Amino acid sequence: MSAVVSGLISGIFSVLIFDIFWGDILNRKFNFFPVYPAVYLAYVLVFYLISIFDNSIVTLISNIIFFVVMIHLLFDGSIKRKLFNFLIFLIVFMGIELISELIISFILGSDYSWDSSGELFKFSVVSIERLTSFIFLYVLSRMVNKGEAYFRKRQLAWYLVLPFSTGFVYLSIFYSSIIKSLPEDIEILVIISCLLLLISNFIVFILFDYTFKLDSEKKELELYSMKLDLEKSYYTKLEEKNNSQKKFNHDLRNYLTTIANLASNDKNEEIFSVINNMSIKINSFEEVLYSNNAVLNSVISDKKIYAEKNDIELNIEVSPNINIDFLQDIDIISIVGNTIDNALEASLKMEMPTVNLNIFNDENNNFLVINCENNFDGKIVTKNGKIITSKNDKDGHGLGISNIRNSVDKYGGFVDIDVKGCIFSISIIISTCKK
Repeated sequence: MSAVVSGLISGIFSVLIFDIFWGDILNRKFNFFPVYPAVYLAYVLVFYLISIFDNSIVTLISNIIFFVVMIHLLFDGSIKRKLFNFLIFLIVFMGIELISELIISFILGSDYSWDSSGELFKFSVVSIERLTSFIFLYVLSRMVNKGEAYFRKRQLAWYLVLPFSTGFVYLSIFYSSIIKSLPEDIEILVIISCLLLLISNFIVFILFDYTFKLDSEKKELELYSMKLDLEKSYYTKLEEKNNSQKKFNHDLRNYLTTIANLASNDKNEEIFSVINNMSIKINSFEEVLYSNNAVLNSVISDKKIYAEKNDIELNIEVSPNINIDFLQDIDIISIVGNTIDNALEASLKMEMPTVNLNIFNDENNNFLVINCENNFDGKIVTKNGKIITSKNDKDGHGLGISNIRNSVDKYGGFVDIDVKGCIFSISIIISTCKK
């Protein structure tokens, strides 16, 4: 296998890494087919032609220019964001190549020469570089692009088994003296095997990305379904109250006639009884509107009903004209719903369960603040120094807090949890300014 073919393979994997990273960070300007394959094919061909000259400086400068052009042509985003992420991409992509060269030179000493090295040796080095770059950039894209998706660390760890195993195979080839004495046909077979192993790594990560997106979409659908159920329940209750009020209005003339007759006969006690009965009915028509946001009203009303059924004192304070509309409906359900659910369930263990919810904006309307406080039995579960639950069901409650953090992170907010004795408090602060 010639050096040109090795360079061609390197170019193909470079463009795969490029597309996966930038496809996660920025929005694509066009449909993937046929624009992106055409541009990437042009890049690989240019890379192929440049590799013929075997000049590292020319290759470096050409790569930078071509990457900048592709980012500008293929992806949307502000110049500031593109520049920031390009620096990350360049540092990782080029930095790993530089570091690997320094390490190889240090290990092999002054006798080392890239040009005189065998093709299997070169392929092993390039494969390690591309695989390392891919893993670093893949994880970085997930950390930078929090608004789109998150990866589960435990799940990702299992996916890293294959890359680390692959790296071990390449390092074994790199350090082995066998590669110097392999027949040419066997060397080609080994290179093809290593190439297939490298391809399998990319496929596994692409499948991981796909399954994660499906999981995220499933969660969004569940939240949308919850939203529809809440809205249906909320408007059904409003309709029932409206029908009851119509019936009461129809009977109002009879009430007034009865009161007039009783008054003419000086039957004050009976009058008080009728008026008291009217007051009870009027009170039953009162509908608490916590805010001008229907979804927030639905969530709080649903939790209020649950609290009343379970004899939990749920005190709710929502500032008039609260600015919460900048949050997506599913995030209101996730943040507020999970916050109240956790507090209600934790307080159930107490003789006098109490939950205090306060939602307000700061004086300048720059931040949304959600504070929820509840009494509990004082038992908490921590992980890595962070409180994850105050319930025996650490998986369920921990997932609730995790969902809150994930939704809040989408808006650049933060979650603070505080425990004082038997009082559990969670504070959520989110900027109302669009980014």
